[in-house]
Amino acid sequence: MNREHQLRFCKACLHQKNDNERGLICRITHDTPNFTSECTTYHEDKFLKNKYELHEVAKCLQCHQASKGQRIVNGLIDWAFSFLFFILTINLFNVVIPETNQMPNLIVFKYTLGAVAIILYYSIMESITGRTFGKMITGTKVVSESGQQPPLSSILMRSVYRIIPIDWLSLLYWKYECGHDRWTKTRVVLYQAAFKQL
Repeated sequence: MNREHQLRFCKACLHQKNDNERGLICRITHDTPNFTSECTTYHEDKFLKNKYELHEVAKCLQCHQASKGQRIVNGLIDWAFSFLFFILTINLFNVVIPETNQMPNLIVFKYTLGAVAIILYYSIMESITGRTFGKMITGTKVVSESGQQPPLSSILMRSVYRIIPIDWLSLLYWKYECGHDRWTKTRVVLYQAAFKQL
């Protein structure tokens, strides 16, 4: 058993202690890990184990985040699909309510309908599979910081943030994230690579 495997146990053990010179040591033996198959003083701490596992998941997701280029391609493809969804919605409104074109605030109505179409497109796609058409094409997926399917509230908020024009500019500022990722504690990762390691 190498040091990395030993530390997996130590980081979840109630008896762990951090030493400034030697790193992680045992409170009982006052030594660095030196067991080969199992530690006789190991006592699992559920909180520490959960903290360690979340840290490992976050590290894995960090290594497999979608690139800036993939995010831009996702955005372009998804804007095209949400625009198609918007056109279909407008035409449906024109068939069901023919007076729609004579509305006094037609531009405001169409802008509102466009925003609703974008929110619906992203919310429906990401809440069902974690993937929009853009993400399917680029092989990416949206996940929570723990690597799970994000809750519906996070998906809805991601979708609402997308209609704010400055949201996509945030991709220029942050390396892998848009504002809608950071504000909802979600990540867009390479689907196959990240989930093979999780």
